[in-house]
Amino acid sequence: MYRNLNIFRSYSTSWESVIGVEIHAQIKTTTKLFSNAPNSFASLPNTLVSLMDCSYPGSLPSLNTRCVSLAIKTGIALNCKVNKKSYFERKHYFFPDLPSGYQITQQSIPLLINGHLTITMPDYEKTIRIQQIKLEQDSGKTLSDIDRDLSMIDLNRAGTGLMEIVTEPDLSSSNEVAIFIKNVIGILQTVGSCDCNMDQVYTFFFLINTFIFKGFIKM
Repeated sequence: MYRNLNIFRSYSTSWESVIGVEIHAQIKTTTKLFSNAPNSFASLPNTLVSLMDCSYPGSLPSLNTRCVSLAIKTGIALNCKVNKKSYFERKHYFFPDLPSGYQITQQSIPLLINGHLTITMPDYEKTIRIQQIKLEQDSGKTLSDIDRDLSMIDLNRAGTGLMEIVTEPDLSSSNEVAIFIKNVIGILQTVGSCDCNMDQVYTFFFLINTFIFKGFIKM
């Protein structure tokens, strides 16, 4: 891993952590990312589903430009570069609540890249790099608590527009993560791109990727 191991004489005695965050935020629009089906929480199952959402043969996506503009507003607020060209790609999942067998997302050239957000801790400030913000569609929902012998599918959320905000692994403590996420919530609510209402499942959630190690002491 290291070309010149002579510069490292011993291990540190304390554990260190390297943390990156993936934030998934539902975009605040009245319709979904690629269809005109409405977005609404707690509606009756399978009442907000278009032919595109259930992957009916011959149905074609139609991009919701409001999702794009709200994502760009979010990216500008997070000091991101807006790519003049970006692409959607297929990411294959074989889930029962994903009728197409793939998610439409962005990976190679997302809408927004190379942002940053500075957080203020009690004793210092730290700038967290944002690798990318991409648009993607959500899947449906599998319900397993209605009948113990059956799993039921609700496609109301299928095709809902999401922003995925991905940081670089620049965070090093749970306190930093908490402050960073609170700051992002404030920005999303201020620009109006997401309600960040965690009482409504999947409207706003995040994944914490953590690497814990004992660091080297450089002599």
